[in-house]
Amino acid sequence: MGDWLNDGQHVERFRIEAWTGKDWRTLVKGRAIGHKHIDRFARVTASRIRLNILAASAEAHVREFQVFNSESDTGTY
Repeated sequence: MGDWLNDGQHVERFRIEAWTGKDWRTLVKGRAIGHKHIDRFARVTASRIRLNILAASAEAHVREFQVFNSESDTGTY
């Protein structure tokens, strides 16, 4: 995930959630995204994933948001 930094870093708090079929489950809570931010979380089966920007100093511009299946399912960075 990357914050578009042309006008500075604006995302102050965010949450990544997965749809379980019944409700949204929080996978990661974090602070600034910056240029290249990587979070790791336990493997989950979901039909949807969303990024919630909870607080920002100005209008947030997310450059990219990707989800990958990784062999390692260690804790959050």
